[in-house]
Amino acid sequence: MRPPYYSTRLAVISLMLSLCASCGGNPAQTSNTLTIAVVHTSRPALYADEKGNLTGFIYDLEVAIGKRMGRPLRFEPTSFENVISGVRSGKFDIGSGVDATVLRQKLLDIIPMYQDGYNVLRTVDDKRPIGEDFLDLCGLRVGAVAGAEDGPALERISDRCVAKDKKPITVLRFPSAPAGELALRSRQIDGMTGHSWVPAPTGLRVASGPLKAAYTGLAVRKGSGLDRSLVAALRSMIADGSYAAILKKYGAGTTAITEVNVNPAR
Repeated sequence: MRPPYYSTRLAVISLMLSLCASCGGNPAQTSNTLTIAVVHTSRPALYADEKGNLTGFIYDLEVAIGKRMGRPLRFEPTSFENVISGVRSGKFDIGSGVDATVLRQKLLDIIPMYQDGYNVLRTVDDKRPIGEDFLDLCGLRVGAVAGAEDGPALERISDRCVAKDKKPITVLRFPSAPAGELALRSRQIDGMTGHSWVPAPTGLRVASGPLKAAYTGLAVRKGSGLDRSLVAALRSMIADGSYAAILKKYGAGTTAITEVNVNPAR
């Protein structure tokens, strides 16, 4: 026969397990606050100012989107190669600055915020030309940010080099754009990719046309429901002009989009 206090003890244990279940796990999944993974190394898109505060047109857009959704945002700086895996694992609710590609759209839902593209940077004293087909890069060492789409674009050009009996491009990955630019200045590499809307850093020059164009924006887990809220917020900002005003503030008006649809890559 069960002791008379058995049922009471069982009820207490069940309550404790229930409380533990509610307090455990990922805080981002149990709070109204959305955790957003950001890479803050690109002026004027998203960077830390002299006081260490995040700023830039991506940051301002994301803050405005959060306000329209009625959801506070917690920004979590990380490296780009950790953004997609972090969103998929549930560590982050949103990944910032993710290029939309057909492959990525199979894993995540991507909501475009602006148009992106990549040029190739060289030092100001390196006058070697880069033609529209980019085959002038064959046999050279070119840097790209780890996890970003400029690396695969360079590899596809390298495949074309080999097909034309030229030496392949040696594609080197760096944790951030500034790290690659430092390697370029010190002649460790022959070129470094850079966002087409970012002015050439000191000592470097834009040496090519756009390497690759893409829609870039926010990545969320499939089935999270966040895609609908993000699309609605962005569409309302485009409609009332606040979206264009933010881009204009940072001189990034050429990156503007006019329509927002989930998973735009085809």
